[in-house]
Amino acid sequence: MARRGRRLLGTRGGDRRGPTEPTEPTEEGPEMVSVIAAYVVLGILLGAVAHLPVSASVTAGVGIGAWLLVFLVRERLNDR
Repeated sequence: MARRGRRLLGTRGGDRRGPTEPTEPTEEGPEMVSVIAAYVVLGILLGAVAHLPVSASVTAGVGIGAWLLVFLVRERLNDR
């Protein structure tokens, strides 16, 4: 009768040497730094909006939306 042993977490099929070695950490590129920075800025803005009155938040949102709309129109006209 074959002897059955418990498999260790992180081992391969018949490998009884123990857990596998951890992989080397990967280099984080500038893309990841910009994503983290965007999350930080978003968190700061959302935290500030939570403490403002609703009318001030809506006014700021409309202003930002209008600015983005003007930017979009200017970019589309410059492409032609």
